[in-house]
Amino acid sequence: MKIIVQDYTSTHSSESRLLYSELNTYDQIQAFFWSHEEKTSLYDMMDSINPDFIIVHAYAVNNDLVHYLTFNKVSTRIILKINDHIKDEELKLVE
Repeated sequence: MKIIVQDYTSTHSSESRLLYSELNTYDQIQAFFWSHEEKTSLYDMMDSINPDFIIVHAYAVNNDLVHYLTFNKVSTRIILKINDHIKDEELKLVE
């Protein structure tokens, strides 16, 4: 199973890095860390890895990700990280 973990590290949380590290301890999982600082485009990354799952923060869902998943025949499932303090208006943008 291939899983991409989006880097949503902040000054208050390193959850995405810890999750990535933990996923890599399982033999049957190939985890990849997606940092926005990388030069690789979302399209190239998705095409080369062909992940089963992508874990992203709700605030990081962007047009490229939506477009890629909508117009490419992929079976990738999104696991969406949502903070407790997200506002209803912000959540509606993700829908």
